[in-house]
Amino acid sequence: MYIIIVGGSKDGEAIMNFIHKEDNIFVIDKDKEKLDKLDKKYDDNVITFTSDITIDGKKSFDEIQIEKADAFITTADEGTNLMVIDIIKKLKKKNKVKLISIVNSPINLSLYRERKVITVNKQEIIGRHLYGGALGIEPDFMWFWNSEYKGTVTDFVMFKTPPLPKGFKEGVNAFGNIKVKGKKLNKQGVSIRIIEREGKLITNPSGEDIKKGDKLVLITPIELVNIVLKKLGFRSNFSKRVQNFFERVKELNNRHPHYF
Repeated sequence: MYIIIVGGSKDGEAIMNFIHKEDNIFVIDKDKEKLDKLDKKYDDNVITFTSDITIDGKKSFDEIQIEKADAFITTADEGTNLMVIDIIKKLKKKNKVKLISIVNSPINLSLYRERKVITVNKQEIIGRHLYGGALGIEPDFMWFWNSEYKGTVTDFVMFKTPPLPKGFKEGVNAFGNIKVKGKKLNKQGVSIRIIEREGKLITNPSGEDIKKGDKLVLITPIELVNIVLKKLGFRSNFSKRVQNFFERVKELNNRHPHYF
């Protein structure tokens, strides 16, 4: 992939750390000293280009062949991000490049949505990771979506539990013998995808009994999170907190469709 990043600061560098070995990256910044440091740190896949893009926009974009880019990511301040995006929108040679921006203030999200830009809201993501981590829910394993289930559009979450507590009654087999309102949980959209046990992953846990100390990667309707965790032996106040947390994330996702 060919990816253009505006801004060689910490956010831009964080993106480079993930992708510089697999993709071709073009980094634009008006600070030559900052770019010189990036040149020394990264391999030949990262090319730097000194330019004040808010002034040299069209000329700079012609030089870096923006029409060949797969993604264009802005990581600067809000004013610069929006100005650069507006310049790109006016270009004839923009092809179908994906526009992505780091948003520093949630109040500006509507300005990006008007321009059909995929947004990453730092404040909300940091809050989600920190609070999720505090609850013991590993942020990297959280995933949210909605889909039709038994004729109804349902909000689902995939997440990784903390180790199953002492209060968990062993002998449960993939929720097959746990019932809520007369129905087994595995008939209500709840499933175990991975069991982590003593540092090892069981990736096909069908037929595997769950044990105390296991960590489970679950898929469940958000509305059942509280019930599922209580059935797994977690305390009511913890289970309810996790339920409320996921409800809050769902609310944010509904308000800001590009939040994730």
